[in-house]
Amino acid sequence: EVVMTVRSDVVSFWRTELYDTWDGTTWTRSRPRDGRLVTDGTVTPSPEDLAALEGRPSSQEFRLEVGAATALPAAPSPVEVDTPFRVGQRGDGTLLPVERGAGRGTTYTVRSRQMRLDPATLRRAPRAAEVASAEVLDRYASAPVATARVVELAERVTADARTDHDRIRALEGWMDRNTRYSLDAPLSPSGVDVVDHFLFESRLGWCEQIASSLVVMARAVGIPARLAVGFAPGEWDDVGNRFVVRERDAHAWAEVWFPGAGWVPFDPTADVPLAGTAEATAGAAASDWREV
Repeated sequence: EVVMTVRSDVVSFWRTELYDTWDGTTWTRSRPRDGRLVTDGTVTPSPEDLAALEGRPSSQEFRLEVGAATALPAAPSPVEVDTPFRVGQRGDGTLLPVERGAGRGTTYTVRSRQMRLDPATLRRAPRAAEVASAEVLDRYASAPVATARVVELAERVTADARTDHDRIRALEGWMDRNTRYSLDAPLSPSGVDVVDHFLFESRLGWCEQIASSLVVMARAVGIPARLAVGFAPGEWDDVGNRFVVRERDAHAWAEVWFPGAGWVPFDPTADVPLAGTAEATAGAAASDWREV
């Protein structure tokens, strides 16, 4: 079923929620009550969200086609929102309806910002562990809940990489060679560490298991990372000049923090352009994203 349509000048994941706390089986938020009302349409970014503070503006118009929405999808990083109903935000900038009205037929607009990014720029960035604030490191890069062999794997795979970007790419590459993405992957057995079971036992998973594994292994080598959920871009409609986003586009991916760039999405299962690049404009790449 169609969840929404999006008129946008960028190709993006449409992000709904962010999670920073992992217990081996489940993601939660360390600050569940960290929220506020959005006044005058202005979204207050978190201090480490450099794109919201310094990025290039983009705009999206969303039309919801579901009965009721509990979160409002947006291209990262939202800085303004215009809706016919009251909206709240979490401290990380995610948007939430706070009253009835966000349902089928609702249209709202979001203004976001994205940094100009390319792999060479990310490789030149200093290690986050050396320059990031204590807040970022404590919340997103502290030693994760993980088995010893998951930590050992992360350290071994990234041993020869010199930058955080290359460490993340090395982890993605290992998963690409040693695990498989499948919508038919079984649930992990009860009582096991989900990441450990995926990486060493089943080696077959869907986006949540793959993204969770990337976040946990990134943190194991001191790289700030968190889990994002929402939707992949969807199918481009040349007639309506919109993305058509369906239930099957529901997705999860990792976001990694880089000095000078802020939060950058990484996802071994989908090929979506880096925000801020020429390929990330809707006209250039609207129909080019794919599951891999």
